Amino acid sequence: MHVGFRSWSARAVRLLVLASFFAGVIGFRGSAVTVGAVECAPPGPIDSLESTPSAAATPITANTKATPVSARDQLKAGLTNLVQVVSACRSSGDFETMSTLVTEKYLGQVYGGGPRMSRGTFLAIADSLPIPNVRFRGFDDLSVIGPGEARANVLLIVGNQLLFQRLTFIEEPNRPGHWMIDSVEPLRVNAPRDHANVRVTVTGNRYSPDALTADNRTVNIHVSNSDTEDHELLVLKLADGVTTSALLTSEGPAFPDGVTYLGQVTIPARGSGRMVLVGLKPGTYAIVDLLPSDNGVPHLAVGMSATLTITAQ
Repeated sequence: MHVGFRSWSARAVRLLVLASFFAGVIGFRGSAVTVGAVECAPPGPIDSLESTPSAAATPITANTKATPVSARDQLKAGLTNLVQVVSACRSSGDFETMSTLVTEKYLGQVYGGGPRMSRGTFLAIADSLPIPNVRFRGFDDLSVIGPGEARANVLLIVGNQLLFQRLTFIEEPNRPGHWMIDSVEPLRVNAPRDHANVRVTVTGNRYSPDALTADNRTVNIHVSNSDTEDHELLVLKLADGVTTSALLTSEGPAFPDGVTYLGQVTIPARGSGRMVLVGLKPGTYAIVDLLPSDNGVPHLAVGMSATLTITAQ
């Protein structure tokens, strides 16, 4: 059984990359990935922006005498670039460089389920991590919340999933001007105006209905879980000849050949949630649940799968 996959993939792909990229990014291990002029290379220092009581937690749009707008704009540009560089590293599979631009707190949140993860531990598993396609869509609401600490909201597309996240950044204590991504908090994302709504219920370790259809390439999937355990919707594109059984027999956390990640959402027991997918091409996609059941077997192994067919041209 593909128990190892669930150990890392649900975390490595779900919250994923505090990445950001412009449209057209291509993510292949070992390739040269750029976002405009952004590559996977450590950025230069950002001029230090000292926080003052009047500037703390003040939106970037505010114009105060304590913090000149030009300095805040410079910080915004530098932190936006940092997010794009981390994205370029993730999308190219250069996890070694990426690990120098984020904190152990971030690594633990995204790849370890919460506790801090050392850089060495992360690099030990990095070679087998899945590499999703990540595209940048926005950086806003920058706030300086203390000396050498800031936060902002980012909008990005990971695979085909639209994500809205709040990132916290810190300035390295012994390296003035050098900032790192410190943490991520998922936020509620709004679907674009033109979209199709699809509803599915999870009950008895089954999706109902198990054959979803949408006539729009942007889909807002609403999920209700009536079971007493957590479930997920993991949406994948399978190449011709590849079936969902490949997910149960492959080794390690990476997806097997012919399987492409599009999006994922975990639905808590007796809870609900949703996932917004954008830019879907016409065709049929697989939906599976690889979270383990109480006996450690992925729910897919007991038949928890469905399909999503896009009919829009």
